[in-house]
Amino acid sequence: MTETKSPGDLRQLVGEGAITAFYNRIRDLTGWRAGLVAFGAGALSNLSFAPTYLWPVFSCGLMILVWMLDGTARGRHPRRGAFWRAFCFALGLFGVGFHWVAFAFLVNPGTHLAFIWMAALLPIGLALIWGGVVRVMINWWNEGPGRVVLLGISLFIAEWIRGHLFGGFPWNLPGMVWAPGGAISQSASLFGIYGLSLLTLVAFCGPAALLDPRSNITAKGGAMGRAIPVVASALIFGMLWGWGAQRLGDSPVELTESRVRLVDVGAPQAEKFEKHGMVLRRYRELTGSEHPGDPSLVIWPEGALPYLLLQDPAALDLVTERLGNRKLIAGTVFEDRQLIPKKAYNALAVLDSQAVVRGAEQIYYKHRLVPFGELVPFRNVAAMIGIGALQQLATDGFYSGPKPTTLSANGMPDFLPLICYEALFPGLLPRRRLEMQDDADFGLDPQPKWLVNISIDAWFGPLWAPYQHMEHARYRAIEEGLPMVRVASRGKSGVIDAHGRITALATAPIDDPANPPGWKPRLLDAQIPASIQPTVYGRWRDLWVWLCLIGVFLGMLVLPRD
Repeated sequence: MTETKSPGDLRQLVGEGAITAFYNRIRDLTGWRAGLVAFGAGALSNLSFAPTYLWPVFSCGLMILVWMLDGTARGRHPRRGAFWRAFCFALGLFGVGFHWVAFAFLVNPGTHLAFIWMAALLPIGLALIWGGVVRVMINWWNEGPGRVVLLGISLFIAEWIRGHLFGGFPWNLPGMVWAPGGAISQSASLFGIYGLSLLTLVAFCGPAALLDPRSNITAKGGAMGRAIPVVASALIFGMLWGWGAQRLGDSPVELTESRVRLVDVGAPQAEKFEKHGMVLRRYRELTGSEHPGDPSLVIWPEGALPYLLLQDPAALDLVTERLGNRKLIAGTVFEDRQLIPKKAYNALAVLDSQAVVRGAEQIYYKHRLVPFGELVPFRNVAAMIGIGALQQLATDGFYSGPKPTTLSANGMPDFLPLICYEALFPGLLPRRRLEMQDDADFGLDPQPKWLVNISIDAWFGPLWAPYQHMEHARYRAIEEGLPMVRVASRGKSGVIDAHGRITALATAPIDDPANPPGWKPRLLDAQIPASIQPTVYGRWRDLWVWLCLIGVFLGMLVLPRD
């Protein structure tokens, strides 16, 4: 019979003396040293996200934060110390993780470089949320394993706030450490990325209690009490992995007969306006004329052309004259000139060969706008000091449209649109109904069969942000139970099934002497995967997140507090 080791044996195996020395060193840090270590722990935690997915690093970072809070909770100014440590940890996490925001100010440095300091405001503001929540939470800090669950719940609340406050910025939520399309990621179909983030935070804080070397706090529960958060998390994630693996195993990739052509000319963002004629010509060439057997639908990325396409008859005629019987989904800017002052919208339009005469078959105006990229907060004040939007076609910023709704056009499956930044937001799309409901009998809106996500990832720079943007989009497919076709300018373009698996990916740039230097065009013909029955999350949204939060909170109450 194999002998099992208790948590106390585990600490001895690792080296109890070494752990005690490390714990004491971390706990006793103060001032700038505490801030520096917390910042480093947060910065390194970014290795847990795409493309590396080294998720144990995040758990180690949170363990350091727990042990630092142990020290400040016993100090003279526990609230101030807790705020400082959580703020610095979050500043490292968000400052490194959101480095790509600064690249947007470098696209046209002559115009925007003077405002690059604004890129620092985002991580600082989000770090203030973490610091403020932990400052309140420290009032209920204790010596036992219950504290790690308390911190996990508190950080989840902070993440919920940063995902919703002032429109929200839910980039790299903690649940994103699990690669989409894998077994654990399938649980997002039950309670979304926020529910998965809650469980992840609690699980990742657990080792801080398991490896706690103090011997004077074992009266209630002893070594087994320390292990409860880790054991419970292991059981929960084990069940999630087993359920997700079975779900994937029972659901082989199923493709429909609908085919699409994804087109991106790969022009650097800084050159799109300088070489606007070349941009238009290359999109026409890559789209090609209609031939038998070609996909019946073509998709271009967000802001594909540097024109007000729907209001430029000459450009619109050149775009649509080769379509034949095909449809084109393209990102463009639309300007409402009937209003004073005029309003510009970041739009997605469905076009056919008669668009010059009849206009767009369908048009969607982007609902969630990127602060300072598309939307300039306090427009009048910003205009007085010269701050404009980064989008060249809307220097005063875009205006927001209504929430996404299902778009229908003849000859193509009904779909839900998401433009760029909108793919970060779980629950933005309308709730799905059971497929058995008859739309005509009930007078309901048509049922979507797939998602379309167009984006400009040329703003994000050359590092890992374009890859991470694709991973966010894959989670939306899992949550909704709908396949997605994604076309991103100089980003990751491809087709994703309803379980978050990539079925086709535009990889190598087209090697064509017609390409200007530095351009990386990509072309992909692929089939659209089949949709599946509405998911639990697609029907009930965050109801199960709050039930999960209540369950975790009740579990914390029964854990030893000393």
